[in-house]
Amino acid sequence: MKIPSLKLKAVITALQMDAIKPYLKNSLLEKQLAGSVSLEIHYEGDLIKNHHSEGVIDLSQITYTDPSLFEAALPGQKTTLIYQVKLDPYDLTVEKLGLKLGNLSLDARADVHSWDKDPVIKSAEFSSDLPLVDLIPLIPWKLLGTNAGVIREICEGGGNITLSKVVLPEIHLSKLPKDPARLLQKVKLTASLNDITVPLRLSLPKIEGITGRVNLENDVLTADNVQAKLGPLSLPTINIRAANVAGQTKSSLKSQRTYAGGRNQ
Repeated sequence: MKIPSLKLKAVITALQMDAIKPYLKNSLLEKQLAGSVSLEIHYEGDLIKNHHSEGVIDLSQITYTDPSLFEAALPGQKTTLIYQVKLDPYDLTVEKLGLKLGNLSLDARADVHSWDKDPVIKSAEFSSDLPLVDLIPLIPWKLLGTNAGVIREICEGGGNITLSKVVLPEIHLSKLPKDPARLLQKVKLTASLNDITVPLRLSLPKIEGITGRVNLENDVLTADNVQAKLGPLSLPTINIRAANVAGQTKSSLKSQRTYAGGRNQ
């Protein structure tokens, strides 16, 4: 007997959060979520073994409030989630996951093997474009303690960080390492910095216009052709290498400019 197949399209406009709050009882989300969500979902499968779904979820009218973490309700701006997934009795494949939050963006994919027994995340990677000013309302400043002030000044200075590609190691969800640094050691990353500003203390001028390329692989971080300005002065182009990033970091710095009467520093 041939297994029947099904194609389905569902469109929901402005589904109020109040309609689903009865299902969120005893959950913090019951009080923290408000607003409405709109979505369009396409499904194709046999309802038994093979399933494929893709769609768009508009979260722009959703607000999330948590005064213990965030200064204001989130997100309060245009937010859309695009997904494309495939599911069979053994594996879940996230073929595409795209999040657009204002000017911020995230694109990801991953495979989850043995999802119903002993899930293992494989082939997970993502890219992201992060305008620093747009990150300010999304950062839980109260958790950052004494570092919050400096990090906020950097974000307020503008600029952009582009994560061209971040590749995560294989992750056994039932056997997560006690020390997250063990996962960091296996992360691969390629990124670029563009027009970042870092404040200095003691009334010194800010370091501005920081640009460069960053790579992380085998627990070694390198930053190449890093350029910046200190007030009106252009600083020497430098290369940075830091080993054992997940542990006790050992770093070195090399300048590409030779000063009169001296050697490269």
